[in-house]
Amino acid sequence: MIGAKTRAQLDDAFAALKRPLSRDDPALLEALAAISADRCGAEQTRRLDSERR
Repeated sequence: MIGAKTRAQLDDAFAALKRPLSRDDPALLEALAAISADRCGAEQTRRLDSERR
């Protein structure tokens, strides 16, 4: 999920697909996801978390 609101943001998101992840990137992304989950609350996160179903 990227949430692009403009064509430029969408273009940036697709351009990011061409950049390989470093060894540290997955852990950083997990940490950001945890912060986001804390902001949403457990119930909302559970409803939105389609990856774990």
